[in-house]
Amino acid sequence: MRILFFAMSLMLLAACSSLTEVTVNDKIVEVPRPPMMVKVDNNLFMDETEISNINYREYLYWVKMIYGNESKNYVTALPDTTVWRTEKGYNEPYVQVYFRHPAYNDYPVIGISYEQALNYAKWRSDRVFEQVLLQKEKITYVKQTVDNYFSIEKYYNGKIQGVQPDYTIPFPKYRLPTKTEWETAAKGSTNDNYGVNIENRNVKKAQKKAWKLFNVDYGSEQEYSITASVNSFLENDFGIYNMIGNVGEMVAEQGIAKGGSWQHSLVESKIYNDLTYEKPARWLGFRNVCEYRYWGN
Repeated sequence: MRILFFAMSLMLLAACSSLTEVTVNDKIVEVPRPPMMVKVDNNLFMDETEISNINYREYLYWVKMIYGNESKNYVTALPDTTVWRTEKGYNEPYVQVYFRHPAYNDYPVIGISYEQALNYAKWRSDRVFEQVLLQKEKITYVKQTVDNYFSIEKYYNGKIQGVQPDYTIPFPKYRLPTKTEWETAAKGSTNDNYGVNIENRNVKKAQKKAWKLFNVDYGSEQEYSITASVNSFLENDFGIYNMIGNVGEMVAEQGIAKGGSWQHSLVESKIYNDLTYEKPARWLGFRNVCEYRYWGN
């Protein structure tokens, strides 16, 4: 029996039972809809939310299970929690509790480098496709070790003992969105700078009650602000949360982030504004897109 790591395994490990049509290499195929994602184009899905602490801890659990907690693989995958540290020490408690404490399970993971985000996406691709193949009874589950863990490359290269790869099955490729993909998903069908249709009834209701539409820095000295839960505030046209604010989101173009954060002003958080970074930061996170591909393409 397969043991699920955490309650959030649905997002990362379970292959969704519902199917959707996509076009892969000019061929229309039915594929499992990637869990906890929305469809933003024919063959492009995006996470409803930013990657959360519990999502990333699930990844770390797997790395530790395979390689051990003293391995280079595990140590280099850990987020840099010292990004919370400031001169005056106001955020010092977050260094210890933000990533690990259950109260912040659904808050966006921060302190992640570009390379770590790429490694996470590859791991996620492998784990989700593994579940697809298990459900199709193309493979059987065995206890995974450093010598026999499942990967997409091993499957299609015939490196899994007793398994003949089926090249007619496309695999889910998780990755960071390109700038253009991110901007398209953030904009939806709106024509403003924040992807919010101001004629929307929910937006008017929020404004009437003085609810904040985004988790950004509004400039109030009395305002206490950090990140918020990944499914806070209003979703956009596609049903995606926090494209604007909360944490800036890495895109495929290295060194560029989009969407602003709890530390950025509303003006800085406009859809088409680029933020730059050189290393992990307390304002920087990410989300994935997913597309289906055939092996060899």
